[in-house]
Amino acid sequence: RGLERVSKRRETRTRNTAQEENQIMSDDEGKVGKRLAPFMPTQGDAMDVILDLLDLKPDDVLYDLGCGDGRCLTEAAKREPGLRAIGVEFDLKFVKRARERAEKEGLADRVTILHADLLTVDYSDATKIYLFMLPEGMKEMRAQLLKCLESGVEIVTNMFTLPDLEPTAKVRNGPTSIRKYTKDSKVVALPLPKNSTRPPVAEGTSPPVDLSQFDDSLVKKIQAKMRKNANRMKGKPAQK
Repeated sequence: RGLERVSKRRETRTRNTAQEENQIMSDDEGKVGKRLAPFMPTQGDAMDVILDLLDLKPDDVLYDLGCGDGRCLTEAAKREPGLRAIGVEFDLKFVKRARERAEKEGLADRVTILHADLLTVDYSDATKIYLFMLPEGMKEMRAQLLKCLESGVEIVTNMFTLPDLEPTAKVRNGPTSIRKYTKDSKVVALPLPKNSTRPPVAEGTSPPVDLSQFDDSLVKKIQAKMRKNANRMKGKPAQK
């Protein structure tokens, strides 16, 4: 069974690499697919909680969806020496940063960064998934993530929830929460008032967000607020 798993992983990696090369060739601006989340780096305290919830093992294959500069992947690879970590990022600018980080940390042999569309990547070899994604992005990924959960993959999310699902574990981290989902996660939906035309919203989730609103200035405001909250938790003065 071990040889079959290795062979399956190699086949998946080959398919994803071929897809990446085709997309890069056809994308002049260095971006492939839809923007499902702005770049919002995971902070140190949250990183520890995330990695604890992921409960990584030597034979795990971890995917970070929208991996940005790759910091979560390299931290995971350092924590668990046998781990294979794969990041998927639509922006070539961050793909290069993540690859440079992995190279600098001496982890390039175990940390792979794909320049690809999150919605078209093959996740069949994944055992763990991490994502820090806005509600609209979660909605776009829902079908693929449900398929992963059904096959036994464990998923950890930062700040935002998976639509219509109840986490099996939840840890409060400052002003936000980090959640874990497994195949045991239950579907939960809020009841609607009579004659309501609004689509149901899962308990603990936010209504869909229009990602076109998230321009660079708004992303900077969100990042500043996150730094302010993190500093407040540590007793440091706020940075402007």
